[in-house]
Amino acid sequence: MDTSNRTNWIIIGAVAVVLILGGWWLFMGKADDSQGAVATTTGTGTPTTGTTVTPTVPVTTTTASGETVSVQNQAAGASVAISGMNLTRESWVAVRDAKSILGAGRFAAGATSGTVKLLRSTVKGETYQVVVYVDDGDKKFDFKVDALVSGVNASFMAQ
Repeated sequence: MDTSNRTNWIIIGAVAVVLILGGWWLFMGKADDSQGAVATTTGTGTPTTGTTVTPTVPVTTTTASGETVSVQNQAAGASVAISGMNLTRESWVAVRDAKSILGAGRFAAGATSGTVKLLRSTVKGETYQVVVYVDDGDKKFDFKVDALVSGVNASFMAQ
């Protein structure tokens, strides 16, 4: 094998390794709760997508510090209406399925309800979970840095 041919094979091998590692990194980043891209919203308010909320008893959980979150079953779509919350500090309310976080909205302390916009719409018949992360002060959602508030979550079914 001449030097030129050997150099070409080394370059091809290096490119293949970079592509494989890059693909693995992208796949692993989205396979669990750790995907990099998350739809975020700020503020409070009511749903503006025209979705209807099916009346059900909301699920509420509370921590010792007083945080709560409530959500009702609702129509499948690109946003989730949080029917009730009590936040003692600026926090992110995130919506997740079994594999990843679909979106997160930042809410001020004292917020009582709001809407979280999603990167991927919920699917009719599927169950989702709403959880709370305390913002670390940078006003950017990062599930690896922002602290998950243990014990504060609520589940709902997309209808």
